[in-house]
Amino acid sequence: MTDPTPLRLPVKLHQRLLAHLRSTWPQEGCGLIACDANGAVEIFPGTNTEASETRYNMDLAEVVAAFNEIDRHDWRLGAIYHSHPQTPAWPSTTDLSFAFYPDTLMVIVSFAVDPPDLRAFRVDEGIIEVPVVVESE
Repeated sequence: MTDPTPLRLPVKLHQRLLAHLRSTWPQEGCGLIACDANGAVEIFPGTNTEASETRYNMDLAEVVAAFNEIDRHDWRLGAIYHSHPQTPAWPSTTDLSFAFYPDTLMVIVSFAVDPPDLRAFRVDEGIIEVPVVVESE
């Protein structure tokens, strides 16, 4: 088996993603990451309509707006991200039951540790961790 291709995340996007998820604590936060051939190019912070510490559901209007922007730029949906306020950065049973985009990474940020632990996973046929490379601009 070959090593999975890393998720390349520019430091500015990494900082925005963490800031968004910190602002939703102690509830789970969520959003989308748009990618091109070189890695992440934009994040779309979402509103968790579940308002829960253990579940998330991104506001449908925000999802549609994000997909429109992704299409407009010829990007692709690279990842769906969310936080785990009190648990490790590993896909939960609930996370796996709602993994409807098999070609899209699942990015989880755990705030159970400091600094927060950001990890990415491919969950199409089992759980495969994908390296995340935070790149300076």
